[in-house]
Amino acid sequence: PKYAMGFAVAFVAVGLLLSGSNKPVTTHYSTQTGEIKTIVLADNSEITLGAKSQISTRISDETRSVDLISGEAFFNVAKDRQKPFSVAVNDVLIAVVGAPFNIKKIRDAVNVAVLEGIVKVFEQVASQTVSLPDVVLTAGQKVVKSNDRAFESVTAVSSSDLGAWRLGRLIYRDISLADIVADAGRYFDGKIILQSDDLDDVKVTMTLRTDQVGQLPEMLAQTLPLKVQVISEKLILLKK
Repeated sequence: PKYAMGFAVAFVAVGLLLSGSNKPVTTHYSTQTGEIKTIVLADNSEITLGAKSQISTRISDETRSVDLISGEAFFNVAKDRQKPFSVAVNDVLIAVVGAPFNIKKIRDAVNVAVLEGIVKVFEQVASQTVSLPDVVLTAGQKVVKSNDRAFESVTAVSSSDLGAWRLGRLIYRDISLADIVADAGRYFDGKIILQSDDLDDVKVTMTLRTDQVGQLPEMLAQTLPLKVQVISEKLILLKK
């Protein structure tokens, strides 16, 4: 009968929809220079994506995972004990049940900082299954890992520092000049170049607004032995 055939077709269609519902949906997000964007995932987790950053998300009924390709992101993860949330960046994997935390990728280093809760941090090793975390972070703690190096010691981070960039402020405490130029450069529609390798590892502590990054070279020249050479509006050289 026609109605039986129609029922069978409808049943097959529903079956196909259900069978595909568990496949992760991959979505890519990115921001431009100086842009900050908030993303709400299907599980109600929120991601605040920093300037000039890229992520890829994979969400399904069974999976919640993100790849941080470049830049910085703050994650406010919806709690789900049955479905842990993970973020991969470089050779680092971060896993949480539900907690707010921040991840920043500067040059070859990954910075993980926790606002609340517990975050497990693993080193991803090719063809090796990792079960125990290398580092367990709790509220007010951060850790840094560079490529091909061990995790650095866990240090303290204030909640005001952790959330500052989302409010338009960049705070650097005893950070190498090369890292500051690379990170702050995400908020500058141009390029700041260190012309001397001797300047790379100079440690700097400073605070500036994201709309002041174009003035960063002059601010640095006030306290460091360097010379600023403006080639154009979008190209500034820092010399020793």
